[in-house]
Amino acid sequence: MEIHKNKKSFILYSDQIEMINELSDEQAGSLLKYIYLYSTGIAPKISDPTVKIAFMSIKISLDRDTEKYKQVCEKNRESINKRWNK
Repeated sequence: MEIHKNKKSFILYSDQIEMINELSDEQAGSLLKYIYLYSTGIAPKISDPTVKIAFMSIKISLDRDTEKYKQVCEKNRESINKRWNK
């Protein structure tokens, strides 16, 4: 995943709660740490197969949301350039 320099947040979706509830508290805590690592551009090394499956599911959402964010930034940049560089 290419991290966007200005993006300071990510979204976790409530429809993933059933998957998260199947994890132990320790696994869920590890998963959250892996999500934060990934959001900063570090690919986590996950040894627990259950946590790895959960992470891969959430990673899809993180990647999709980052791509949408980059598209919005590009569209906004184009709009500003049209407005100010006539």
